[in-house]
Amino acid sequence: MLKRIALSISLLLLSFSVCSFANQAQDQKASENGRFGGTWAGKWDGGGSSGNIEVSISTESGKLVGKVSATTDNGDYNTAIKTLSFDGNKMTAIYDMPGMDGVEVTLISTFDGNSTKGTWSVREKGQTADMFSGSWTATKK
Repeated sequence: MLKRIALSISLLLLSFSVCSFANQAQDQKASENGRFGGTWAGKWDGGGSSGNIEVSISTESGKLVGKVSATTDNGDYNTAIKTLSFDGNKMTAIYDMPGMDGVEVTLISTFDGNSTKGTWSVREKGQTADMFSGSWTATKK
């Protein structure tokens, strides 16, 4: 009987720990959204071209989500970010390049107050060599 009570208490404490960890992870994402959430508008260049870029970051159901809008020589696009993460003030975002099957764009950026700057690269999925790359900068709207 005492073993069952001890086991029940242990399981209860374990579930509180798991819930606490999950809440901390959600709090971290909410904190990141608070610092980096919103719309960041700026310019990109590289690969022999340049244009405007807008990155929107928000939280949905406790998960960071984002969208990218860009102007290019081959037409403008709006697309959802499929992978979005932060390590401190450094963001990594990956999205599928609209109109180009099997191609994705990686944005890496460091945030400093109301501005961010970084690099972008276009690669075939699963490859490490860049097809095109360049830099981008933006400020918070």
